[in-house]
Amino acid sequence: MVEIGTPYTETAKRALLLGSGELGKELVIELSRLGVEVTACDRYSHAPAMQVAHHARVFDMLNAGELRRAVLETKPHLIIPEVEAICTPELQRLEDEGWAVVPTARATRLTMDREGIRRGRSRPPHGALHFCRHTCAICRRMQTARLSVRR
Repeated sequence: MVEIGTPYTETAKRALLLGSGELGKELVIELSRLGVEVTACDRYSHAPAMQVAHHARVFDMLNAGELRRAVLETKPHLIIPEVEAICTPELQRLEDEGWAVVPTARATRLTMDREGIRRGRSRPPHGALHFCRHTCAICRRMQTARLSVRR
């Protein structure tokens, strides 16, 4: 059985939420219901999750030093990335040092790599990817691939 503890005490389980948008706000509400003490972080103050969290921190999460300082000062049991603008190499170093990152720092890095996702890390099973900026270009690509196009 997992013992969570009580917020603001020595036995409290602490979570550091990196990104404080609407999704993060819902996460803070649920973690708080479970008794987890949450620190919500973002690059601007009064973000949605900060309004319901136990603590709030404003800093540039792309800055490795500031990210590390937030972790060392809050001593979280869980680090939860919820925003794309995070220094993922520093997040990986923190995880390698023993800090719990959920999902893993590697999963976070891969998810944050939008261009890598779009292009694919290897050749996709359906063939090469093509990017189109306009509908007519999409139709031409579909016709080239011998797919039916209705207009």
